[in-house]
Amino acid sequence: MKVKYANGAESHVAAAIGKELVKAGIAEEVTEPIAPTEPIWAVVTITGFQKAYAAIQITSGQETHDHDKHTTTQLWAGDPRYANARKTWPGGSVYINGLGREIPADILKRYVDAIKRNPELLHPQIPGEAIAEFHSQNGSCWGPPGGWKSNRLLAQDKDVADQVLKERHEGLKASGAI
Repeated sequence: MKVKYANGAESHVAAAIGKELVKAGIAEEVTEPIAPTEPIWAVVTITGFQKAYAAIQITSGQETHDHDKHTTTQLWAGDPRYANARKTWPGGSVYINGLGREIPADILKRYVDAIKRNPELLHPQIPGEAIAEFHSQNGSCWGPPGGWKSNRLLAQDKDVADQVLKERHEGLKASGAI
């Protein structure tokens, strides 16, 4: 932990000592922005309820000043045709996969390859209990609640993705782009 003393001097101290110095009013904690770590993508198999499910996993987060990593793991599963579909409106757009970003082409290809090797891995919805068990076994934490909810809604209602693509196509036709 980095602290700044009343005389202006700064030093790195153990986190426990630094917290005590701050609590006693002897020093202030110096915080510097730390860039997020690069996201880590993977194609994983989740097992539960006597079934296996293929999913795309993204782990992202940042390293703190104490070199602790605070990460979030999110999962996406569903029809690969809609993996990078976007909802677009005048002035903005959003990926409807719930991950908030495009799934890299090489990861999506590995996901498709896994499903081609074993079509039973593709499921419209992975039970929450199977996901909780996966996170428990891998020491990962849940992604933002909105992220998984979006994934489940997409998986449960493929029509949402179809409608988004239809609206996008109509928008492109209306603009004369196609």
